[in-house]
Amino acid sequence: MNGQGYHRQLCGEQIPFHGRILAVANTYARLVQQQGDQKDPAEVLRKMHSLVDIQFDRVCYEALVTSVMGVGDLGNVPLRPQKAGNLTEREVEVLCLLAQGQNTPQIAQTLVISRKTVEHHVAHIYDKIGVSCRTAAVVYAVQQGLV
Repeated sequence: MNGQGYHRQLCGEQIPFHGRILAVANTYARLVQQQGDQKDPAEVLRKMHSLVDIQFDRVCYEALVTSVMGVGDLGNVPLRPQKAGNLTEREVEVLCLLAQGQNTPQIAQTLVISRKTVEHHVAHIYDKIGVSCRTAAVVYAVQQGLV
């Protein structure tokens, strides 16, 4: 199940449910990002379907499909950042860069700000959206249509 419990010698349903959800969501976000400008969420879901019950939990995969399909026509998934909740424009920029896989130094370089400022933005993002790790923040970004 995507190795999320390997360090604890866990596999399958022994991995906590939230870990299985994050594994599916993280893989989805990575595969969508790898598509570049030709974002096709339906194609990503088709690729992931072959891994259900091998690498991914079926319930978690089906929840992902429901979430993606709930966005509406998959051809119209927004590709540009939108205002997400009460995040500032800069926080949305930082969140989008996080979702694209950039680390703190890369985000600082991209936005021409200090690493410490990036860390402050990330802390504020986590607090505002109620998460405690980058993977969960990426899941939020995907759900909000920011990536």
